[in-house]
Amino acid sequence: LIIAAADAMEVHTAISKKCRILHRDISSNNILIRQSLDTGRVHGILIDFDCALRIDHNSDKNRPRRPDMTGTRPYMSIGNLSKSGVERTALDDWESIIYVLCWLGTFGVNYDDEGLHQIKDDENQETPDIYNWQSGDSIDIAKAKRHDMDTQRNFVSRIVSKFIKKSEYIYLKRLVVALRETLIDNPNVSELGRGSLNIFDDNDDIFGPVADIEEDYWDSKCSKDERDPFIRRSICADLIADDLLKVMIQARKEAISRLYRSNE
Repeated sequence: LIIAAADAMEVHTAISKKCRILHRDISSNNILIRQSLDTGRVHGILIDFDCALRIDHNSDKNRPRRPDMTGTRPYMSIGNLSKSGVERTALDDWESIIYVLCWLGTFGVNYDDEGLHQIKDDENQETPDIYNWQSGDSIDIAKAKRHDMDTQRNFVSRIVSKFIKKSEYIYLKRLVVALRETLIDNPNVSELGRGSLNIFDDNDDIFGPVADIEEDYWDSKCSKDERDPFIRRSICADLIADDLLKVMIQARKEAISRLYRSNE
């Protein structure tokens, strides 16, 4: 799964950068896993570009603004679900791949992983918080994801801790934690650009003035009065996406190494 997801997002990045196209429907159904009969090598294939959109950063009219809501509900980004006016970027699709991996980590990659069917069959089994990613209307789902993703503590306790209790899933846990930290709490972005909750109101100054943001931060060109972390991250989306791809490629490298060792 890790290898396939990394392959898919590597292709996603290439298409986004070279062709200026966003996929906009990263889901478990749109990533195929293929294994070579000759070498046994596993590959991931990204399919279904029906929701894809061409973007052109030199033309405002071609910028992918919402409120068009596209994608598969459990995997849709927070901004997409909430019909936010924040510019649509590759980060929305990266957010989606995190949700895909979390969903499969909770409910299982294979049916015999005792995920979804075990929860359904066991009346005493606690319903995972991740169910809120598909329950209610889009605004309700967006709120649930905001709380689940806002801090690493929330993410681990509410989502990652509910992953299937099998040794091989530990690597998936480590990957989603690293991806969430890189996307939501990237150290190259100022504190105003971290987290997923926008707790500030336009007229709310109870926190006092915001200190000047150092120029080294990727979002330093954004006004310090802008308190929406999604807006701040959108202006440096390509840089954050590059970081996310590095995390994925490293995870793929380690997964391939484990796979080859187990086949020796």
